[in-house]
Amino acid sequence: MVTARAGDYPGRDPWSQRPYCPVDRSHRPWTKLDYDIDRRNSLTVELTHNRRDQLMIWATGPSSCLIHEQLAAEMDKRGFTGYQLVPSEMRFRDGVVSREYHRFVVTGWGGLARPESGVRLMRECSGCTLRVYSQLEDPRQMIDEQQWTGEDFFMVWPLNFHTLITARVADYLNSAKVQSCVVRPLVPIGDDVDYPLGFRYPSADNVGATVRSVNLGYPPELARKYRRPPDII
Repeated sequence: MVTARAGDYPGRDPWSQRPYCPVDRSHRPWTKLDYDIDRRNSLTVELTHNRRDQLMIWATGPSSCLIHEQLAAEMDKRGFTGYQLVPSEMRFRDGVVSREYHRFVVTGWGGLARPESGVRLMRECSGCTLRVYSQLEDPRQMIDEQQWTGEDFFMVWPLNFHTLITARVADYLNSAKVQSCVVRPLVPIGDDVDYPLGFRYPSADNVGATVRSVNLGYPPELARKYRRPPDII
């Protein structure tokens, strides 16, 4: 088990101080600062064990993956693309602090999911950037190769909590038997599919993904590149 503190913002609780949407007060859109804290800033991770042989460790969610510099070096040697590394800090149970781990941030882009996959915009809020999409039905139809940047690690909008990888990355991770890493194919989303951390997509109204603006999920220079109104805001 791990706990994580992302960023250093004294006196500010980003989760409770998000502004309300002016149209629907049940919506509290994440701000740019919230995403910086959750996804791109350095992490201080506190472990409940002293196992120092782990090459990959997950903290508080799908956006908090840390990899050891040994794994990072091997990935760089193999020329893998589509990610950035953010220096972070790991504190083991015995108090020993390691700075050999880096936060792994996906930057590759697979574009907007093709409508043939079943992923379509269902509704959007006029007061904030929240959008709701239908479920993924056919993963084989999801990726538009003309939109894909060709990188090894990438995301397809709006499935921004799924890290997609190329076959050569999958082959390496499987052959290296990296702990805490499971490579599996995408499957149609339904109420019988469980995801990490107990998250389950609801299926009663065919809801698949709920997302905000791509401006919040990527570094500014990449967000400007990938943003494509009105489909990707």
